[in-house]
Parts: sequence; C-alpha cells; structure tokens
Amino acid sequence: MKRILILTTVLVFACSSDDSNENSNGTFLERFDGVVWQSADTEVEAFKIIDNDNYSWKDVINGDCRVFYFGVINDNYEYGWNIIVNEYNILVLDKFDVDDNVIARSTTIPSEDGNVLTETYEDYSDNTEYIASANRTTLTDPCE
Repeated sequence: MKRILILTTVLVFACSSDDSNENSNGTFLERFDGVVWQSADTEVEAFKIIDNDNYSWKDVINGDCRVFYFGVINDNYEYGWNIIVNEYNILVLDKFDVDDNVIARSTTIPSEDGNVLTETYEDYSDNTEYIASANRTTLTDPCE
C-alpha cells in the first residue's frame, strides 16, 4: 500500500509530452505541465497534472482514476498534499491527514534530460523510506 502512495505524489508533476512546451526557467510544476508519467516500480499506472493553475493532478492506481488538489483533503482517501518546494529541479510535497498532521514527505527530482522522475517517499508513521521512478510517456490522459 505504501508503495502505491509513492508515485501518487510524483503524479503531481506533469503535463506536456511535447518538449518544446517546457519552460526552462519555470518551476518544477510549470516545467512538466502536461506530461504523463508511467511507473513499473509501483501499482501507480500513470499520473499527470491536469490543471497547473489550480495545482491538481490525476492518477491511476489499480485501475482507480483519482484527482487531487494541493492543499485540500481528498475525502475519499482522507489525506491531501501541500507543496513545500516547487523549484526548477525539485518538488517536495508533504502529505497531511484530516487533522492537518504531516504524515509523509515526497521529494521528486528529474533526470538531467527530464525523461525520468525519481521520488523518495518518507513515511513518518513507521519511519520507512521508498524510492521509485517514472518515465515520460506520450500519453495524454492517464485515465484513458
């Protein structure tokens, strides 16, 4: 289950499969706006940012298409994500519960060529750490 959560945060990252749309001076979320990512490391099948202005993303885990908005609890899962760092080469998110307690941290870094994301997920409930990666795809919607 924890490995499932790993790339749910990473899912936050992305929205453009066309390299010409990347903003080399933008934030992590702007840089990868529109890119769909896939992972073989976990049960996360694919993820993408669906609206960078509202900071939301879509992911698919075990066939379930989910939508998250940063800073908002997803009532179906009883947790949400806050953006801590959103810089060119790093995205750090804190996962929070319904009582606003930080329960995990996700740190995602792109490869030099921007085709692979590596996420380190720290689960504070049991002090474990997971590392997963995802590859850029040509998909346009992870839920299709």
